[in-house]
Amino acid sequence: MKAQKCRKFGIIASILVRSIKQLEEAMRNTGWANSIEIRLDHIRPILTEEFEKIVAELKKPVILSMDPRPPGNNGWTEPAMQDRWQSWSTIPKGLERLINQRSRDLFVDWGHELIIFTAKYKRPQIFPWEKIGVSFHDWNGTPDEKRLGSQLFAIQITQAEAFIKLVTTAKNDNDLRTIEHLLQGNKDPRPMISFAMGEARKQSRIECMCWGSAATDGYVPGFGPTAPGQLSIAELHDNPTVSRELL
Repeated sequence: MKAQKCRKFGIIASILVRSIKQLEEAMRNTGWANSIEIRLDHIRPILTEEFEKIVAELKKPVILSMDPRPPGNNGWTEPAMQDRWQSWSTIPKGLERLINQRSRDLFVDWGHELIIFTAKYKRPQIFPWEKIGVSFHDWNGTPDEKRLGSQLFAIQITQAEAFIKLVTTAKNDNDLRTIEHLLQGNKDPRPMISFAMGEARKQSRIECMCWGSAATDGYVPGFGPTAPGQLSIAELHDNPTVSRELL
């Protein structure tokens, strides 16, 4: 696999809105961020040329993603994965062309489960691997270091080249140490993004930058968190630890 040069996504502004107007408003408040993540959950039906124009004019790296949580209480079932695949495979052709431009820092965040699904059922390749990042989220907690290491290995052996992302839910300081050790022992050349969700140990969204994470994410002021325990991009920008690691 040809790995991309390790890129620091830095502070990622995570945006979850319901209209193009809200998206435009959020964009005006992303000055503190180095990169932008646009969640397509609610605006998937309105990915018009107007949306494409907004994305095309952005001068920062952009990650397009969808809700990483499985629908309902049954996890990522095959029907749920088929729906997710359908959502990605039917995005407007204009947006697909933008994503596939090699000169453009525009990427997609695909969950590990989706990559497994596409391989198992031999779904056609929509985007080149250099534009795909692979992610895994644990909403229930942080596995012990051995099990979390196994999960990291599972996403590392995928062909995704843009980044690898491993996010858990921390309930105590031991959970944070597990993530710290995983990041510090990482030898993969791809940008690795890792921190913990949850209010209890939200400081990991700052400390992760010292541990070797290629990014941390925060919400846009005025729009609220998109995940448990998020800080605002303004708070992250003003934090001396984050600022020092981005120099």
